[in-house]
Amino acid sequence: MGLYNLSLKEIALKIKNKEVLITEVLDDIYNRIDEKEEKIDAYLLLTKEEAYKRANELQSRLDA
Repeated sequence: MGLYNLSLKEIALKIKNKEVLITEVLDDIYNRIDEKEEKIDAYLLLTKEEAYKRANELQSRLDA
């Protein structure tokens, strides 16, 4: 999908226009991290569970 190439403003607009779900944005970002992290070694801790929990809460609020 390549959402990681977009600005936060562009991603926010896509979420607002229901073109993507917040969890899809996370999927794309975490996939990119998985692709590059071994080479870059930039992260000490990734809190995927918490990120997805919060994303689902926010998506529920947007869908209401």
